Amino acid sequence: MEKINIVAKAPLRISFAGGGSDLPSYIKHHGGEVFVSTINQWVTVTLKAIPHMKEGIKVSLVSYNQKKFLHTDALSFYQQDHFDIIKAACNLVKVTKQIEIIITSNIPPASGLGTSSATALAILAALYKYKKIRLNKPALAKDAVHIERSILKIAGGIQDQYAISFGGFNYINFIKNGQVCVKSVELKQDIVKRLEENLLLFYLEGDRSGENQQNRLNRFIIRSDSTVEALGQLRKICKIMQSLLVSGNLDEFAKYLHKSWLLKKKTSTGISTDKIDKIYNQSLQCGAVGGKILGAGGGGCLLLYCPINKQKAVCDMVLKMTKVKAIPFQFEAEGVKIIL
Repeated sequence: MEKINIVAKAPLRISFAGGGSDLPSYIKHHGGEVFVSTINQWVTVTLKAIPHMKEGIKVSLVSYNQKKFLHTDALSFYQQDHFDIIKAACNLVKVTKQIEIIITSNIPPASGLGTSSATALAILAALYKYKKIRLNKPALAKDAVHIERSILKIAGGIQDQYAISFGGFNYINFIKNGQVCVKSVELKQDIVKRLEENLLLFYLEGDRSGENQQNRLNRFIIRSDSTVEALGQLRKICKIMQSLLVSGNLDEFAKYLHKSWLLKKKTSTGISTDKIDKIYNQSLQCGAVGGKILGAGGGGCLLLYCPINKQKAVCDMVLKMTKVKAIPFQFEAEGVKIIL
């Protein structure tokens, strides 16, 4: 067998508004929509063929400092750990031996940036390439949803898989009948540059379980009319924010980013914490206009829109309160891809 080294990359994502309306429990009754973009922070998967290894696969999770040899006959046993996604992807694509998979990310886990879905997509892309299956972005996203939501039964929405698979700025509609419509939002480069210059991203360490947050939100969707109403308003804000960004009205865009955060907090308990609220409110006092916690809530990354001349004051305040610095990033136009 020839020596095979495959490298696949999947970008992480920032969701501006609509998160929560992509949960299947909400979609089946109301439909959903999100406005989202990918950024140049990545999950990278390296796949190596090991012809002399008769069975099983070797896995290295660099971010978790974990390594494991997964025997072929044990791949179908899921243990609710970080190796389950690798097992499920290998089973789905029917590659269960003679490979090594190395996974790295330049953002910590539980960041709220879609790391789990990016991991699933990068693994699938590498396995498809290994099997010489042509990459198809909608099919790739659908397979990632199937792995996370159906096979592994992980609670959560379905925006990350499509946003990361397609890449760039996208307005995504989730139809009640199960269809997903991904519409690319074309922005002038000067608007993208100005938006990048005015956004700050901070990783707030702390306890965060996205799955617990999503389970809680699912319960609120079933039982609470106020949650359903807030999610409906968030969907309307998606349309407004898209329009404002396309027109280059960033000041109003920032104000709606703030409104989307206030609505998001109304959807479920635990979306924010006293610490997050304190940091966010102090950021507004220092000059930020709006922002939000990314992902399911309770921790992870805080996105802030802050004019350039106010950013030092905000960064100094966050550094003093949390000992973390802003994470530099730019928007990324490409989705999951094979780079080697």
